[in-house]
Amino acid sequence: MEITRIREEDRASYDPVLAQYLEAKAAADRANDNLKVAQAALLEYMREKHMKSMSHTREGLKRQVTFVQRETYEIDEKGLKKELTAKVFNRFTSPKLDRKKLEAAMNEGAVDTMLVAKHTKTKQSEPYLKFTEKEVNDEGEDR
Repeated sequence: MEITRIREEDRASYDPVLAQYLEAKAAADRANDNLKVAQAALLEYMREKHMKSMSHTREGLKRQVTFVQRETYEIDEKGLKKELTAKVFNRFTSPKLDRKKLEAAMNEGAVDTMLVAKHTKTKQSEPYLKFTEKEVNDEGEDR
């Protein structure tokens, strides 16, 4: 899809669509903010009452909320390597491709760029809308 700037004479056809998007975006932002506040209050309530889950049934529909707090372990690899010695520590590690070093080697000619290109894939993301907001003066220019 080719992206082009919309000409001023086409503005009348896209203004309603843009206005609909902006209205929906504002409503979604407000709803998201309200959800964050309500979620924080519910988390605090459940934490105080030591509740794992809560549910509400209405008109045959049960809605349940479960308090989840995951635990992950972070290993101080530098400290562990020092304690175990590098020789023992290296038995539990694996080498990883350093892209900056590879690019430098390609720039120097030490690695053939065509060889690397053969093993490189380009992945396109799903298209999305980026929303930005900024203040402008009465003439529509940035402040």
